[in-house]
Amino acid sequence: MAAKEKPEIARFRVTFEVELTVEDTERLLATANELHNQYESAATRSGLEIIDDIPEVADAQIHDELEEALFEVFGELGLSPLFEGAGLRVDSTTTGVDRQTVSEQQYDLLADFDPSALFPLETGEEHDDDAEVVITPRTAFLLHAAAAHLSDEAYDDTDPANQDDSGLFGTYPRITHREGQRWRRQAARCYDDLAHDLEIGAWPRPTCVGEEIALWKIVGEAEDPWMEEVFAEFIDRLPLHPADRDFDLLREVLFEDLDFQMLYDPSRDGIEDPDDPENRFLGIGDNLKPENWFQTFLDMPPRDPMRGFRR
Repeated sequence: MAAKEKPEIARFRVTFEVELTVEDTERLLATANELHNQYESAATRSGLEIIDDIPEVADAQIHDELEEALFEVFGELGLSPLFEGAGLRVDSTTTGVDRQTVSEQQYDLLADFDPSALFPLETGEEHDDDAEVVITPRTAFLLHAAAAHLSDEAYDDTDPANQDDSGLFGTYPRITHREGQRWRRQAARCYDDLAHDLEIGAWPRPTCVGEEIALWKIVGEAEDPWMEEVFAEFIDRLPLHPADRDFDLLREVLFEDLDFQMLYDPSRDGIEDPDDPENRFLGIGDNLKPENWFQTFLDMPPRDPMRGFRR
């Protein structure tokens, strides 16, 4: 029997930038108020659903490459009637399409991961507000798949040719954007270390700031609906449980604190400095300085120093 062909699993990150000139301030404000009143939900106000009359791109369907089709479709946003009559002049638009795929190596890795054996559910186990927090097989699989996917993205970003702000590390706090290849390799290994925790049936508990950032991104990726669609072949084989995908609860129990999130707040620039007044008040110390991100927390066991790097 012929081996089952592995599906091509792809997701895309589309960036759309518009450079424009505000020619009529009053008209712009009036248009904004009209849109605000017409669409109440935050999701609708995000901009995509209010553009009902984007010019159709009939030729997009004939493109063999999905990237080309997406580029053409999103490129048409610059011509959208949304910009007409709003007191704006579109000077230029830029569209970028970045294809994100699940590699064959990652597919094999996920096929070998058995969360039912590693995170077994007791027969008749119930879930209520007072029950012990559990990582169910389905949740474990999603976390592991997310860690593997983000690990590949991170290692790709360690290539000197990719060290700009467009990849995964572009979503890291701004104070890390000038860190070099060695630092990025250590940050990429954080995803592998947390994946390894799951592979031995342990909870993925961050042992340093670098792993805190990685785990926060892993949980966010795991709860993305695309994961369910892409890995349905694996997930459908796993037992159901009421605690499946309770990622909000996991965030509460997996992190001792969320100090690292302050690094994303522009109003707290300098919080990583032990001499910063707020840092001193909160007793943070120098953990948040990028050069210290991979130092093990005092209350956590260290990772194997001989483990090396996957890539």
